[in-house]
Amino acid sequence: MRMIPVVALAVAGFLWFALATAPVSAAPSLDNARSEFARLLRAGEPDERIRGVYALDGFDNAEAARLLIRFVLTRDDRAGVIRAAQKLLSAMKSPEAARVMVEEAGKGTWTKRARLIEAMGRVPGEEVADLLLGAAYDGDPRVRTSAVLALERCGSERADLALTDALRAEQWPVRSAAIDVLRRRKPASAVGPLVDRLLVERGRLRGDVASALRSITDENFGVFPQAWEAWRRKQEGGEAEPTGFSAPLSPTALLAGTPTWAERVVFVLAVNDSMRKELNATVEEVVPPDVKEKGGEDLRRWRSVKTKIELARLWVSWAIDHLAPETRFEVITYAESADGVFGDLVPATPDNRRKATGRTESLSPSGHADLHGALTAVFRAVSRDPLDLKSLSDGPETVFFVSDGTSDHGAIPEGYGATAEAEMVNRFRQIRFLCFGIGEFDGRVLGDLAGIGNGALIGLP
Repeated sequence: MRMIPVVALAVAGFLWFALATAPVSAAPSLDNARSEFARLLRAGEPDERIRGVYALDGFDNAEAARLLIRFVLTRDDRAGVIRAAQKLLSAMKSPEAARVMVEEAGKGTWTKRARLIEAMGRVPGEEVADLLLGAAYDGDPRVRTSAVLALERCGSERADLALTDALRAEQWPVRSAAIDVLRRRKPASAVGPLVDRLLVERGRLRGDVASALRSITDENFGVFPQAWEAWRRKQEGGEAEPTGFSAPLSPTALLAGTPTWAERVVFVLAVNDSMRKELNATVEEVVPPDVKEKGGEDLRRWRSVKTKIELARLWVSWAIDHLAPETRFEVITYAESADGVFGDLVPATPDNRRKATGRTESLSPSGHADLHGALTAVFRAVSRDPLDLKSLSDGPETVFFVSDGTSDHGAIPEGYGATAEAEMVNRFRQIRFLCFGIGEFDGRVLGDLAGIGNGALIGLP
């Protein structure tokens, strides 16, 4: 029998001891993670770039923060990549990482600053809180909107003061973000400023302010500034004498019982091939009351509806016919491409309404559905740059989106991908998407779209 040398036994014993006493898995190397981050960030597919970002997951230090900020937040990339970097930055708790964020948030392009400030909403520390509170007064409305959104999770009482101050911002998207954050935070101190805002606010935000007041107070006076003012006077021990408006404010636009008080409205109508499908239910119960009362040919048209596109065209035409004269509007139709009737938001004159309804009723469905292209057209309704100051100030406040949710064409054919890109843009635009699912529809895609602006999803038979 062959004998094993003593030296070999000794070496084997040493190796066994080393393996037995070593950690189960060594801590990941930042050098290795950095290399993987750089390699995958140069990749062609968004999923690979997302994996590259997550190569830095678990590193809570200054260098990891700098890498994410300088090589992701400064890039023009897909929403999933940007959101992955923001998620990792939001999870960092170390003082050195926080110091880097504070330093970087004060310089560079508005895009980088806004993205970073939004990510900092969950980062602890007084220095971070001070930065966010200062950014809530920033001169750039896009940065200011991001700061307002980030303050939702700020525990400082100063946050509520900054949010109520933002109610008086010149740019309506900043006011919109402040109203929504106050609605969710529900500070009692915001009731007075919100009532004051309702007395002077214009457009869709009238409805948003009333919704915030209802959420905070559990009272429901609707969009009725006079009633809210009288209620506040009574709460303060004063005389509840009404002042200002003498009646609830009427909606400016309405579709299937869903109102908006917006001054700038866009209708989006899907005309892709799936809209040819027949409905599985009668539309008798959803015929508008004025059509039933009038009767005649209009009522016969509603009662004869058989397909998705027939119902969708009738609803959009009815809503256009009932627009308030002071509104401006556009109609966008989409299948494999998106087209606007006017190329801009135009006054709701009788001639413009007739042109829009004539165009809407002349279209027959065909082809695939480019949801991403339709959403891009919405954001570019008044300017080629969806995030320039003209788009922020003059773009649509509310979109009536009438579709079955099909998405299978275009630069981003997946419905979830299209809505994710829209969500990232809409953080700054604050458009309310009121989505109407026609017949059998994809509720997940339309629900995601409604959710990006605190909108609503309504199913139509």
